[in-house]
Amino acid sequence: MSWLKPGANLEEVLALRPRLAEGFEAFLDELYANPALSERVLELVRLRIACIHAHEAEQQRSESLLGLSADELDDVRRAEFSRFGTAEQAALRMAENMPFNHHAVSDRDVAALSECFGHGGAVALLTAAALFDTICRWKEVLAVSAHPGNGRLERPRQVDG
Repeated sequence: MSWLKPGANLEEVLALRPRLAEGFEAFLDELYANPALSERVLELVRLRIACIHAHEAEQQRSESLLGLSADELDDVRRAEFSRFGTAEQAALRMAENMPFNHHAVSDRDVAALSECFGHGGAVALLTAAALFDTICRWKEVLAVSAHPGNGRLERPRQVDG
């Protein structure tokens, strides 16, 4: 976008609207502080959605935090989830549909998420998936730089194993 500083990152773009940036930061804090969801699950979902969008920068952000083996990374990229645990599989299956086939996220999928993460965790995970999809779209539309800025608005912090 010509009106943005060349190479601007998401933080710099949102800083144009400080109240929006504060709300966005609080929203991310709340998602990542949810005790029902590990940061690993959130980052697996972020990674799968980034793969679907072919958004290299978002993929690399999650890859560096997850500590996945080369085979596991390849599996996430190919949408082969069998090597992951039940809860991670449920999250990844939902993430598979969120970007371009969200109507295919079924009651059965939501029930599986609720069974694994509780009702509140399922809502948080669905919300996170929609946000990760949105972030990929924002970064593409706004031609936002891959460099993360100071990390204030770019979660995650440290992923638990």
